[in-house]
Amino acid sequence: MKDLYIAFIKELVYKSLRILFGLFISALGTVLLINADLGLNPWNVLNQGISLNTSLTFGQAAQTVGLCIVLCCSFFKTVPGVGTLLNMFFIGFFVDILNQLSLFSVPQNMIYKLLMLACGIIAFALGTCFYIRENLGAGPRDTLMVVLCKRTRFKAGTIKVGIELIVIFIGYLLGGKVGVGSLIIALTVGPVLNKVFSIFNYDVKKNHQENIIETFNRFKSIANNI
Repeated sequence: MKDLYIAFIKELVYKSLRILFGLFISALGTVLLINADLGLNPWNVLNQGISLNTSLTFGQAAQTVGLCIVLCCSFFKTVPGVGTLLNMFFIGFFVDILNQLSLFSVPQNMIYKLLMLACGIIAFALGTCFYIRENLGAGPRDTLMVVLCKRTRFKAGTIKVGIELIVIFIGYLLGGKVGVGSLIIALTVGPVLNKVFSIFNYDVKKNHQENIIETFNRFKSIANNI
């Protein structure tokens, strides 16, 4: 049984590290989208709007929004997982760190801006797929997507487009920066995400996201038999 315990811990650690890698790639995509300067992505329009009206930093606003979404998803009896909790803290943390490092500057050429925008969308979709496929709980925003996806006949990408158009509108009312890039992101990130899921042969509807209670019960079951 000790071998099972060690295997469980290793599995949890390795999955958590892969989740963090996915979150970092998503954060990198977010920073690329910001520096493309064609308008923030939908959730960041909301995050910026909140940060403009409060004392929260951009990353802290993202963390706060994540917490609020988790609370909303609880009404659908959706319990967060390890991946959800990691997402709530680390994606905002990584965005703040990357912004502070100033690794990217705003391109002066429109072609380069569009190229940066495209790279940001692809990176964000890849990062999302990398951490969701570990099945330890989707991030707050993607949990909402998964919940609605499983309760409707629509694909994950379609649900994501609908959510992000609503988010853009709310963020705009709060003063968030909306541009042509915001609409491009809202309309393309869902289809790109569907394509990435297809490439990695991952089906959101067929895969169960383990919540923290289930993870704890697995640990408890192994520990009780040692």
